[in-house]
Amino acid sequence: MLKAQFERDTVANKLFLKKKYFRCEMKEGEHLNDHLKRMKELTDQLGAIGSVIEEEDQIGERCSFFSWKYGHYFEFLSTKDLNIKVRCTLCVGEKVLSTFKNTTSNLKKHLESQHSTVKLTERVPPSGPKQRAVTSAEGPTPPKQQKLDFGAKPVSDEELKKLVAQYIVEEMLPINTVDSPSFRAIIKKIPTSVNAELPHRTTFTSYLEKEFTEMERNLKATLNEIDFVSTTADIWTANNRSYMGVTLHWISRTTLERHKVALACRQIRGRHTYDVIGTEIENIHSSYGLLNKVVATVTDNGSNFVKAFQVYHPVTESDDETEEEESSPKDDDVTFSDLSEILSAENESDGQLSLPPHRRCASHTINIICTRDVEKHLTTNEESRLLTAECCTTAPLAKNPASVPSATTSSSQGEMDFFTFEAEPEEETYSAEKEVMDYLMSGYDLQILHKFSSIKTIFLKYNTPTPSSAPVERLFSLGGLVLMPKRNRLSHKRFEKLLLMRYNHWFTRSTLLFPP
Repeated sequence: MLKAQFERDTVANKLFLKKKYFRCEMKEGEHLNDHLKRMKELTDQLGAIGSVIEEEDQIGERCSFFSWKYGHYFEFLSTKDLNIKVRCTLCVGEKVLSTFKNTTSNLKKHLESQHSTVKLTERVPPSGPKQRAVTSAEGPTPPKQQKLDFGAKPVSDEELKKLVAQYIVEEMLPINTVDSPSFRAIIKKIPTSVNAELPHRTTFTSYLEKEFTEMERNLKATLNEIDFVSTTADIWTANNRSYMGVTLHWISRTTLERHKVALACRQIRGRHTYDVIGTEIENIHSSYGLLNKVVATVTDNGSNFVKAFQVYHPVTESDDETEEEESSPKDDDVTFSDLSEILSAENESDGQLSLPPHRRCASHTINIICTRDVEKHLTTNEESRLLTAECCTTAPLAKNPASVPSATTSSSQGEMDFFTFEAEPEEETYSAEKEVMDYLMSGYDLQILHKFSSIKTIFLKYNTPTPSSAPVERLFSLGGLVLMPKRNRLSHKRFEKLLLMRYNHWFTRSTLLFPP
């Protein structure tokens, strides 16, 4: 009677059992066989009332994980809706992964990425009792889990020196670290090839010298292919020593990405006068063949730097004409010149320095304006009261922007009119105006510059200089970590080489060539 009451083939019973079947989840800590048994019972109940579950909908068939050849490397945990959760038996700890029931691509990617060194074996298909008896008689069955091979490949002598050099330079440690007994004891644990041994300090220093020479050679070869570069320069004093730091910047012609390297951090002796600064900057530029490639040098607003570029920057013809127009004497004026000064200037013009155009650091300039000029203007200028009164007048307008007439519509319309061009007839000859028009109408993607060679050249020339001299300040920050009081016996040449290799990340670069 109970069977007739609760197992009648009504629509309500069919929907109830199907809903229970498709929402059946594996409980925490439940064995997989128990879960499958419950699913089988629900399948039998549905079959008894005439609602048969198709084979492709049954859990054993529609979950491709159970028939996957590498499924024995994972432990089934639970199922929810269209996903299943498994645990990788090769990973250390509880590594739980989720994947769809009808695919195992996620699990396969996990094995390829995380266990590429493990030689995977396919699951042995189940066989009959007779065949299993024969297999056990022939020999032991293969293990279910493949053992991990932690044996590392031996490191060659050159690789060992490069790894140690990377550690010493990147962490800014003393070179005599290689002579430390504890450090050498750690290195001995690394499997190396025959005759591979960590050199001592003297030999390791020679290796660093060779690597620095190789870095300089690669950098000069890269700079030969670059047309426009800019530099930043500044002077840094630490431990009673002064250093001139110079960094180089350029934009790649192929990728249009900005790159930077450190050129020098040389010691300066004596006073930091403008002639010493000009001479040192020109020597650094000429050592890398940059005299005609530097479009600008960015420095702070120090008076010695400003005067060096005012004195040694070559004046162009247009500047000469402007100066002649401004300083041309009137007919009634008479000017007198000292003959000895004219002769001495002619003698000194033969060895005259030539510096690139000068750009002042925007960050330093804004800082000076905010901290000095504004305060000076408000305290000394009589017009400061009028300025304060004007600010008080405009303050209510700032609180109530609705009272200020808006010019958004007119300005936006003006921008649209500015970038709207009439179609012009095509010309066979080259026209600079036509190239500019085509560029403005092409779009805003930076890669469009590759289609306009002339505009690309102008872009590289005038966008290469950096607005700030912060890169050279970062160079000095790294220098402070290298030139510590405990390392006061470090020579200035070796300090410069270690600092440049650290700033340029010579030992950690993916390629030893600098991008042109």
